[in-house]
Amino acid sequence: MCRPLGFNGFVFIDGHFAGTLSPVNMNSRSDGVLQTIPTLQLGSPLHATYLRYSDRDPLCCPSLPPVQVTYRIDGAGANQILVPDTIVQASKSSSLPRAGEPFQPITLALVLGSVAIATGFFWRVRVSGKLG
Repeated sequence: MCRPLGFNGFVFIDGHFAGTLSPVNMNSRSDGVLQTIPTLQLGSPLHATYLRYSDRDPLCCPSLPPVQVTYRIDGAGANQILVPDTIVQASKSSSLPRAGEPFQPITLALVLGSVAIATGFFWRVRVSGKLG
């Protein structure tokens, strides 16, 4: 399982280093790691989205809403630097139950009901096949 460790996003403008996307190196499957590779288009700010994990989350599944950071470029020529401008917690439309959270009663009832129906259907088909 190859997972990047100790990486960062480097921003260059006209061949000159402008800054990094994170103040510290990031590790995959950890809090604050980049969700996607950001791109910078001429005349627009750079947007980056970072995943957020709680202390109880498994490595596969961050439960906290991601954070979106908008960067601006300050300075001119070879002295341009990348500066975080706004930081916004994104809304998370759907999520799995948080690690350690029990199933909700309705979810448990639906799962058990589905298993009972599937079992009944299996046995009915099996018995019908033997009788016919």
